[in-house]
Amino acid sequence: VEGSPDPQVYQAHAQSASRDLALVLRTQGDPIAMLEPAETVLHSLDPQIPVYSAGTLGGLVDTALAGRRFTALLFGLVAVVALARTVAGLYGVLAFAVGQRRREIGVRMAVGASGREVARLVLRRGFGLIMLGLGIGLLGALLAGRLLRGMLVGVSSFDPMTSGVVGAILLAVGVVACLAPALGAARVDPAEALREA
Repeated sequence: VEGSPDPQVYQAHAQSASRDLALVLRTQGDPIAMLEPAETVLHSLDPQIPVYSAGTLGGLVDTALAGRRFTALLFGLVAVVALARTVAGLYGVLAFAVGQRRREIGVRMAVGASGREVARLVLRRGFGLIMLGLGIGLLGALLAGRLLRGMLVGVSSFDPMTSGVVGAILLAVGVVACLAPALGAARVDPAEALREA
């Protein structure tokens, strides 16, 4: 599936007898519906011809790629779990940081900082963490792409378009994870935050 076909030489069966023969038919309409009539024609020529492994070329390709598809599905599931953990971790880190800096946020707001400025401060910190994670992830993807090159069919080990789309999705998900702590920081009541200390 992943390589170009080997050169072929066609010979008469009498010149190079083989026990295993393949008959390939091009059909119009449903190829599965043609299996029984084709078998009937073969048996009318020679009733001793055994017919086995009858199917479509698409089915053969699906069988050849089944292992790779299963591996890709597992990688996809691991990626979804990793994304969920990343979002939870980023949210947790920022929420903890906002909780730790609650008094500082209260002081900032008491001396005139608006909720929008405080939210921007938290988002900036979260954005820095996201960019650091994306940089490390891009480097990891480059290295993993080289290791997984043998499993890729029809795709290069590093596709800039795919990397850009995945990076944009991760950035968007990261920003969404940062919004709740940022909005929480923007709603801090300065008097209450200063009383807590």
